[in-house]
Amino acid sequence: MALATDESLSSFSWHIQNIPLYNKDQNQDYGEFERLSPSFVDADYSHVTWQLKLTVGKKYEGIEYVSMYLCMKGKSSVMPKFSVCLESSEGKIMRTFHSTYHLPVDPIEKTQWGWDKLLTLSNLFNVNEQLVNNQELRFVCNIWKKTGTTNDEKQTENKGIISDIMTMFSASKCTDVEICVGDTKFKAHKSFLSCRSPVFAAMFQIEMSESIENVVKIVDFGSETVKQMLDYIYSDELALDVNDIPLELVKIGDKYAVNGLIKACGSKCVDNLNEYTALDCLVLAELYNLQILKDASINFINNRMMTNYFDMTKKSFKNGTEDFKKFMDSHPKLVAELYAALFKRKQLRVTQW
Repeated sequence: MALATDESLSSFSWHIQNIPLYNKDQNQDYGEFERLSPSFVDADYSHVTWQLKLTVGKKYEGIEYVSMYLCMKGKSSVMPKFSVCLESSEGKIMRTFHSTYHLPVDPIEKTQWGWDKLLTLSNLFNVNEQLVNNQELRFVCNIWKKTGTTNDEKQTENKGIISDIMTMFSASKCTDVEICVGDTKFKAHKSFLSCRSPVFAAMFQIEMSESIENVVKIVDFGSETVKQMLDYIYSDELALDVNDIPLELVKIGDKYAVNGLIKACGSKCVDNLNEYTALDCLVLAELYNLQILKDASINFINNRMMTNYFDMTKKSFKNGTEDFKKFMDSHPKLVAELYAALFKRKQLRVTQW
């Protein structure tokens, strides 16, 4: 599939108030209603606007569901991938839903993507989930955009090739090297490792013990981390859940120069940004040059955390913000970028509706 390599991120928030109450014990239908968010002009493509459409109570096979769609208006070859997050009233991300890249129709007048069955109505109003608070729903939408051309048949063919390669790895077919992590051994292929990692390529091209003995010993990472790296090398996909991106996986990607793995971890971290992870994610993004994660972290901190931690009028920290103060003392360069973005950012502001 031919795609441009540039990728940009846009984000916006949408708060819906006065959601009708739901009582699952009543023997009557909830009823169906639809809400449309305000239209948001894309920060990178001024001729493109985005809008969320929410439908609550629509029935599929007798079950009432919540449906969510992202709508794009404007003629463009933009191909979006997006996530929709449900937040608590405190700004904590409770649920996240992800799409893959979607291919536009050319020319585009209006296109929408999403889920007919995002949640059941009972899940939405489950008190343990805390998705609806004081009859309010809070959404955050992150949109990653690429432009370019695609070929559906080529895309299908590529998926088949990747599946075949993964089968060779998982079934240990025609392997010629062992990756040893303590007592755990993974059988792999020098050719695949060399293609994906210049570090592995160097090991196998010169007379090092790894190329002579056909054994690579890894002592500074656990077997699960190594397995996740190998899975990515063979599949070009990160199989981890959003909430389980370990720092060790970023470190091993850096050590073996598997740059795609580092970027994939950064993209996953974007979806899990909250007040507990944003500062660490910003430092991680700076350390490993993850621009999309860095931009998203800066936007999150400035939009949702800065006013809670710092009194802009008094130029002083509020009580109970020692961790944030330590961060600002330890990372002056990032602090400067936070302030620069705070006053010049293009991020769309939160709109109450």
